[in-house]
Amino acid sequence: MQCEIGLCKCGCGGKTTISPWNNYQGIYKRGESVKFIRGHCGRGVGGKITQSEYCRTRLPNHDRANSSGYVKDSILLAEKALGKQLPDGAVVHHANGIKTDNRPENLVICKNDSYHQILHTRMRALKECGNSNWRKCSNCKKYDDPKSMYINKTTSYHLKCRTEYNKQLIQRRGV
Repeated sequence: MQCEIGLCKCGCGGKTTISPWNNYQGIYKRGESVKFIRGHCGRGVGGKITQSEYCRTRLPNHDRANSSGYVKDSILLAEKALGKQLPDGAVVHHANGIKTDNRPENLVICKNDSYHQILHTRMRALKECGNSNWRKCSNCKKYDDPKSMYINKTTSYHLKCRTEYNKQLIQRRGV
């Protein structure tokens, strides 16, 4: 007899059951709750994880389905939270960086990919130097306060580093 306890790890909030057996892959352990409801993002339990490690569900008629008919679970959960389909160009960001963690509190809806990339840039800066506002110099690869750097649309650098880089470039060319 199986009793309902535990929550599905896909983030849907559904209750899972207790496994009556172990399996060699470690997906099921006797006496513990099953990680995923059948059909929800779990290896060997009916869902599908792609090479990029996103959890996907087969919905061939969905607007965002890929050529195989699968849609990222993060998109489905974001649309459920919004109560409508995501706008064109919108991207779902995983705040903790784990693509399979589709808990609603971990998902951020970005209006476009540019904003999504800004989030990743700021997350990298926070992880590397402890300040999400600092930028990385394209020459010395060190993070610094943007006030002491030159910043344009595609790059940021210290003027001293750029001058040194240009000198080295001229020496290599033999001019």
